[in-house]
Amino acid sequence: LSNIVTTPSHGIPNNIFVTFLLMGLLIDLIEKILSGHKNARKYVLAFVGLQIVSSIIIFVFESHSVDVLDVFYGSRFIGALLPNLLQNEGGLFFIIFGIVIYFTKERKWLMSLCYCLFSLSFLAECAPTFTYENVWIYHYQWLMVFSLPIMLLYNHKKGIGMKYFFYIFYPVHIALLFLIGSRLM
Repeated sequence: LSNIVTTPSHGIPNNIFVTFLLMGLLIDLIEKILSGHKNARKYVLAFVGLQIVSSIIIFVFESHSVDVLDVFYGSRFIGALLPNLLQNEGGLFFIIFGIVIYFTKERKWLMSLCYCLFSLSFLAECAPTFTYENVWIYHYQWLMVFSLPIMLLYNHKKGIGMKYFFYIFYPVHIALLFLIGSRLM
C-alpha cells in the first residue's frame, strides 16, 4: 500500500505483533525468574544477547543509509526479524505497560488504575496547548482509556471462536485507515 499511495511522507509502520512478542518474552522471563527456574539466567542472557545483536544491526543499518524512509522502514523490518525493545510499535513504554497489565490482571482495581494513568499520560503530549487539534487529531492515543470497560468485561472464558477473523481484520482495518488518511492528507 505504501507503493500505491505516492505521498512520500506516508507509510504503514504498524507491526504490533513484534510488540506483543516482546511482551510475551519478557513476561515469560519474569515468571521464570520469580519461580526460580533452573535455566532462568540462560534465558535472560539469551534475551540480552538478542537485544545487543539487533541493536548493533539496526545501528549499522541506520548509520549507512541516507534516505529517511529507508532508515525508518529498514529499522522496522530488522526489528520484526530480530525483536528489539527500542524498535517496535509503541516502544519500550508500551511493552512495560503490557507487562504491568499482565501482572495486575487479577486485581481489577489496580489494573484499571494503571491503565487509566497510562492512557491519560498521553494527554501530557498536548501540553501546554490543549487545542482541539492537539487533543483529538494529533495526540489521540489517550482515547484508549475508553476500551477499559470492554477489558473489564472479560470473564476468562473462551469466546465464540472467531480467532482467524482477527488475523484478517487487523491488517485490513489498518490498510483502510491508511488509505482514508492518505486521501485526507
